[in-house]
Amino acid sequence: MPQCVDGCILGLVNSSAVDICISDVFVSCHTSEFVLELRQKLCCSADDGSTAVEVALKMAFRAFMQQNQLDPGKPTEGHGPVELQVVGLANAYHGDTLGAMDCVPPSPFNGPAQAPWYRGRGLFFEPPYVAMEKGSWQVVQPTPPWWSDMGAQGLWASPKWSSLHDVLSPARDGSDLAGAYRRHIEQQLDEHVRKQASPSDPQRPQGQLAALVVEPLLQGAGGMLMVDPQFQRELVAVGHLMLALAVADKVTSLHKKRVLAVA
Repeated sequence: MPQCVDGCILGLVNSSAVDICISDVFVSCHTSEFVLELRQKLCCSADDGSTAVEVALKMAFRAFMQQNQLDPGKPTEGHGPVELQVVGLANAYHGDTLGAMDCVPPSPFNGPAQAPWYRGRGLFFEPPYVAMEKGSWQVVQPTPPWWSDMGAQGLWASPKWSSLHDVLSPARDGSDLAGAYRRHIEQQLDEHVRKQASPSDPQRPQGQLAALVVEPLLQGAGGMLMVDPQFQRELVAVGHLMLALAVADKVTSLHKKRVLAVA
C-alpha cells in the first residue's frame, strides 16, 4: 500500500475491490479504512457501505467545488447559499447514515420512523429495468412513466436482446434507444436546473447538482432489480459533461461485468 491511515492493517484488502479501484470507474469500496493511490487515482475505502458512500460524496463534492470555484457557505446573487445535490435513481439504497439517506428519493428505508431528518437532496430518475422473460432479455413491466413517450419518438416498445452480453455491450452506444435515454436525461436535468434557478423563496438555498450516485447494474435492497446498463451509461456520460463525478456504490456483487454498466 503506498499510503495507509488510521492504523489500518497492512495487506488487509479485498482483491476484487482493488481490481475495481484500478478500473476506469470511480468507486467507493468496502474494506478496512485506508487510502491508496493506484494509477494516479485516489481510492478511499471504508469499513461499511454507508460510510463508503459518504466518503465518496465528500471527494466528489470537493472536486466539483474546486472545478467550479464554488463556496457553498456564501449566498449567491439573488439566492441563498448553494446546496450541493446529487443525481440518483429511484429504488436505490446507499446506507443508513444521514447523508446516504438523503441520496435517494422517499422510500420505506427513509420514512419518518426510520429517518425523521430525511430530506432528499437531488434529482432522482426512474430507470428502465431489464430481465430475462420468455427466453430473451428485455425491458420489463412496469416501465417508468416516461417510457410511453418512446412510441411517439418512433422507437420500439419492447427492445429485446438474445444474451446478457448483448445487454451489457457498449456496442449499444449510439443506438436509437441510447439517444432516447440521453434526451430524456437531458430534459429532466434542464428542468431541474431551471427550477433551482428560480426558487419561490429568494433566501432558499439554490440546489446545484454536483455528483451522481448509482448502484451499477443491480439494485440490491430495491428488490434485486437490474437497471438497463445503457441508461446508466448515458446518465454518467451526461454527468461528465456537467463536470460531476460518478460514485458507483456496489456491494451486492463484485462482478467485472458491472464495470461495463457505467464505464
